[in-house]
Amino acid sequence: MRRAIVAAGLVWLIASAASALEPPRKAAYVRLDAPGKDWTLVMRVDGFAVETPELSPDGKSAAIGAEDKARGMMVTVFIEPAAKEGDSKTAREVYRKRLSASPFKMEDATESKRGEWAVLEYMLKARGINQKHINAYMAKDGMWIDVHFSKGDYKSGDEARIYALIDGITFDASKPSLDECMLDGAETYLKRDYAGAIAPYSKALEMEKKTPTLSKHGVRVLVDNLGIAYVMTGDLADAKTTFEYGISREGNYPMFHYDLACTYAEMGKLDEAIASLKTAFKFRANMIPGETMPDPRTDSSFVKYLQNEKFQKALKEIEAQKRDKPRGKAKPAGRKAGP
Repeated sequence: MRRAIVAAGLVWLIASAASALEPPRKAAYVRLDAPGKDWTLVMRVDGFAVETPELSPDGKSAAIGAEDKARGMMVTVFIEPAAKEGDSKTAREVYRKRLSASPFKMEDATESKRGEWAVLEYMLKARGINQKHINAYMAKDGMWIDVHFSKGDYKSGDEARIYALIDGITFDASKPSLDECMLDGAETYLKRDYAGAIAPYSKALEMEKKTPTLSKHGVRVLVDNLGIAYVMTGDLADAKTTFEYGISREGNYPMFHYDLACTYAEMGKLDEAIASLKTAFKFRANMIPGETMPDPRTDSSFVKYLQNEKFQKALKEIEAQKRDKPRGKAKPAGRKAGP
């Protein structure tokens, strides 16, 4: 799969990427976007050093951590797709079973309800460890939330601060604009954080599908970068769907067909890959000025087929196709030339 980024895509690049290199810093709030959703979990955590949010490789789960070293307290927030249908109590039941598989035995475990949160409170006591753990679970919009606090050197009364933080959790339902999603996606993509780019780019694609507003170039950048991000994280099904959407918007743009060919190749579907590859070169005249068509012979997606007789034949046909006049955009009808 080609790795280069269309230069013009830098239109959506935020001026400085230095913030991603900063160490965890003191911050007033933990903020974690729910992947694929239009809401953000917000928790005020004065005195904590908040880490950078992380996405799972498939871009469907998110996590963030924070630590208050002065108080010996840590919190980790997880948001992931619900493992099964059910409410907050169902989530707690599933997570408790997972915790029971830990080598550390839970002691003094109690369950309670706190607003919409299903709470699990327990102690870990082993090898000098005297930790208080409080997990607050919630089911929301097809996602499960796990807010996990741990307090070292626990003393009676420490849980009061933890529950105050849980009670203060809110959900920001403000929707980012299309431009904001494109900016976030480009910034993350250009750092080669492909999993991190999926969430903002997928939001942008959802908005574009509902209300098409992007320019032709904007659609190219969005589809190309999102599709490649899916491929790089192993989500070939969503990559295929993304490139097919691009083709539905601009069927004579060669790179959508080329990327779809790469995706088929990664899937092991050689016939489909060849068909898409031929279509890509048929429309090669429509490449963005300054760009050239990639060479399938040096593309990692096709390496495993280089000795394949069918693929070699297709490459020869493509070479012959290159000698023909490339097919470009259909010319609008006009007056016939006069004598």
